[in-house]
Amino acid sequence: MFGPTEANIGEFFAAASSIPLTDTAFDEVAHTLTLTFHDTALTSGKPITYEDPAKHAWHGQYVQPYVLPTSFPAGPLAGTNSFISAAEVREDDGSVQVVLTLTECAQTYTAENGQLLRDESRPYLRLSFREIY
Repeated sequence: MFGPTEANIGEFFAAASSIPLTDTAFDEVAHTLTLTFHDTALTSGKPITYEDPAKHAWHGQYVQPYVLPTSFPAGPLAGTNSFISAAEVREDDGSVQVVLTLTECAQTYTAENGQLLRDESRPYLRLSFREIY
C-alpha cells in the first residue's frame, strides 16, 4: 500500500491517490523482476503532534487524522512460493525497489492496480504470475 509522507501530508487526498510511477525491469541472467516505485520512501516521517489536541477532536475524542509514521524495513522478505524464490526491498536515490527472484515456473505475469477501500483510498499494485504449459 502507498500513502502520504510527512512532507506531502497537506496535499495528500486519499480519494484521489494512486500508485506512484512504477517501472519494471527483467534480468534474464539473474531471472529477477525489479519493480521501481519512483519518488517513494520506506519511512513516511515523524508522528504528527499538536500543541492542543482538543482542536483536532472528533465527537469529543481525539483522533489522529493520519497514521504516521509508517515504515517498512529494507532487506530480504521472508517466504517463497511456486513463482518467487526470494524477494528484497531496497531504497535507492528517492525510489523504492522490490526485487523478485523468480522460479522457472514464473513465465508470465499480469499487473493490476486499484484501491483497497470503497472511498478510493489505499492504492495497491498486485502481480499475478502463471506458468505456461
